[in-house]
Amino acid sequence: MDFNNNKDYFFRLHYFNEGQRDWAELVSTFNGYDGTYEEYEMEDKTVYFAESVNLAEGKDDISFSYFGYVQSNASNQIVAFSYYVFCMNEGDICQLNETNERTFAEKIIHSIKFNSK
Repeated sequence: MDFNNNKDYFFRLHYFNEGQRDWAELVSTFNGYDGTYEEYEMEDKTVYFAESVNLAEGKDDISFSYFGYVQSNASNQIVAFSYYVFCMNEGDICQLNETNERTFAEKIIHSIKFNSK
């Protein structure tokens, strides 16, 4: 929580080491998402990334959600992630910067490393 700026953050990571699954469907269901994922390959992993901007109905409140999964290119290891940022108190001043929040989420995601087996 960032009380000075009226922001709250939530980051969740889940580690899996198992065979084939429909990871996009699992992550989508968990995050209430019905859309596509941006897919890109890095040195030792493949990232599946999605984002959502949420406006509270009838209010000025906005929140950002970033989620997806990172899959090892050398094993069955997967890390599913969810990152949310939102204003804590309705009516209080809160400025969220979509570019900054996405950059932060990507730094965390790109830092994920898998052990080779």
